[in-house]
Amino acid sequence: MRIFRRRRFIVNRGLQLSLLRNSFLYVLLFVVVIGVVFFVPLMEELTDRQSRSEGTFRLDSQIRYLYTYFWPAVILAMILIFLHSVRASHKVAGPLYRFKVVLEELKEGKISSPIRIRKGDYLLREAELINQVLESLRQNLEGLKEAQVQLKQSLCEYRRELGQNLSTEEEERVSELAEKADRLAERLGYFKLAA
Repeated sequence: MRIFRRRRFIVNRGLQLSLLRNSFLYVLLFVVVIGVVFFVPLMEELTDRQSRSEGTFRLDSQIRYLYTYFWPAVILAMILIFLHSVRASHKVAGPLYRFKVVLEELKEGKISSPIRIRKGDYLLREAELINQVLESLRQNLEGLKEAQVQLKQSLCEYRRELGQNLSTEEEERVSELAEKADRLAERLGYFKLAA
């Protein structure tokens, strides 16, 4: 089965355990309500019929029948709901894990490749939005790098064209702009584009 090939069953411990706990509480509430609805009226009727033996015997057999089949069904349902809850929590925790990886890479200056979400996972629109942001960052960064290179080339051409005709003040201004272009190149070099 595909579920047994998974290396990690819990990807985001806090989130997934919280979802599993909530699912368990819902099932427990459901079991208590159904148990009360089934068993309390029968037990009350049984205590009211203590004197009549034939009716008591039939009621007692109904209660035994319910106990025999009710609790195994409850246990089976709890197991199935638990397995489904683990699977459903992966559909949220998996994309969130990928989002976290992308954000950590951005913090380190790496603009990663687009996020890929498995078929059937949740948060698909959010992944598409993050991918749009990554693509926008990538394009803006490439545009800034091109603009920085053009600025540096323009400053060099300007310096060559004017040559000796630059005043001291103009030379200082051109040097200042060249330094700023170099600092911009360093800052832009911080970001690495993923393939």
